Amino acid sequence: LFNANPMARPAMIMGSATEGGAFRTAVGERSNITLSDGSSVVLNTNSRVEIRFTPEQRNVRLLAGQAWFQVAKNPSRPFVVEAGDRRVTALGTAFDVRLGAGDSVRVTLAEGKVSVEPILSPLQRLISEPPVPQLLLAGEALVVSDDAPVEKVKADLAKVQSWRQGQVVFDNDTLETAINEINRYSATRIELADPALGQLRVSGVFKAGHSESFVETVTGHYPIQVAGREDSRIVLTAAQ
Repeated sequence: LFNANPMARPAMIMGSATEGGAFRTAVGERSNITLSDGSSVVLNTNSRVEIRFTPEQRNVRLLAGQAWFQVAKNPSRPFVVEAGDRRVTALGTAFDVRLGAGDSVRVTLAEGKVSVEPILSPLQRLISEPPVPQLLLAGEALVVSDDAPVEKVKADLAKVQSWRQGQVVFDNDTLETAINEINRYSATRIELADPALGQLRVSGVFKAGHSESFVETVTGHYPIQVAGREDSRIVLTAAQ
C-alpha cells in the first residue's frame, strides 16, 4: 500500500450562500458551494453545475465532472439533481454524482435515501410507460453506461469520498485506471508507451494533483521507467 501525501493541497474555492447560478472548477480545483437552504455542493476537479431554486423545488444540473451533495431536509421542497440522462431526487441525504465518458453516470449514496430515474424526452413520455424509479440505500451505487445494463452495486464509500480530502485511493485497480484518475487532477498527463503495462495492479493513497509523486512511487515499485518528460506530459515504459 503506497501513501504519497505531500503537504500541498489542491486549490479549494469557497462560495457564499446562493439560490442559483452557474459554477465551475478548473483542473486541480475543488469548490464548496453553500446553498441558501442549508445544503451544500462540493465540486471536484474540472466540473460544472447549474443551480436553480424555485419555491417548489431545488434543482441542480451537473454538466461535467463530479459533485458531492449534502442536502438539508425539506419534504415539501425536493432536491433534484440531473446528470446525463438520470434524475436523482432526495429529501435529506448525502450523495456523490460523477459523469464519465459518453453519458455514463455513477450515483453513490452515503446517507439517507435517493431515487434515480431516467430523464425522458417529450416523445419518450408520449410513447413510453413512466419509468420506475430505483431506490438507493446508504452504501449503494447506481452505475449507468452506454454499453452495459444499469447496475446497482455495493459502494466503497471511503474510496468515493476521498477526493473531498484531496486524495485519490486505489484498491487493486489497474495501472491504466489509476493513471486515468490521476490525470483528472493535473495538467501534466501521464501516458504509457506500452499498453500492456496498464494491467499491472495498484493499491495506495495518493495526493490529487501530484502527478510527479505518483510517477516516483510507481517507478520505484514496478519495472517501469520514465521514457520521456515534457512540461505537460510524462511517458512511462517498461524498465530496461
